[in-house]
Amino acid sequence: MPPALLVLCLGLVGLKTPVLPAEIPQECEVPEPEPRCRAFAPAWVYNKTSMYCERWSNGNCYTEGKFQTEDECNNKCRDQVLGRCAVGLEEEECRKMEKRYAFDTTLRRCVLRQGCFLKNHGENNFASLSKCNLTCGEFTQDPCLETETRMHCNTSSAFPWQNTWFRYNQDNQTCEPFNYTGCKQSRNRFQDETECWRFCSKHVKERCKMPISEGHKCAHKAYRPRIAY
Repeated sequence: MPPALLVLCLGLVGLKTPVLPAEIPQECEVPEPEPRCRAFAPAWVYNKTSMYCERWSNGNCYTEGKFQTEDECNNKCRDQVLGRCAVGLEEEECRKMEKRYAFDTTLRRCVLRQGCFLKNHGENNFASLSKCNLTCGEFTQDPCLETETRMHCNTSSAFPWQNTWFRYNQDNQTCEPFNYTGCKQSRNRFQDETECWRFCSKHVKERCKMPISEGHKCAHKAYRPRIAY
């Protein structure tokens, strides 16, 4: 394995292969076969394969397993499956900010959080990325190949300023910066370039497009010169 690829892939240790839960609430089961309905009748439906709620254009055609809002579907179906990984972080006042990791149900992956998270210590609150992935990694979904979705949102749901985030460009096979205003847009968005490469480096077909690895300290000063593009 190329050195650069090895370093970038270490952050994914602990991720589990998605495993379908043994049971989901009966009201979340979608009847089969698909109803014969051509009308545009959108509703939220729980997809037990992806383990997330989705808005289906013919969702209201089903007699059961449909919800009118995403929150209702999440509360009754998704959160029951995700368990502690769906619990939100609650901040408290404290003198010292701490770095913790939590599973973000919107981004569908473990992310870094900085603040005072003391109330639900031990819930969706982990000291390291590997521990978060060990518990919640089975619910992680690869966002790297999602295309950009432009959305209009009001200022209450957006940042008052633009932040520089990164997304993976599959055409150029690179992580590139963009101005993120706070609208949900695509899940193909990362707070820093390192996080973007950690998730998306597996999609790079040309190793020369990988960022240069700085390596690690060698024992007894046994430096070994390497060449990178």
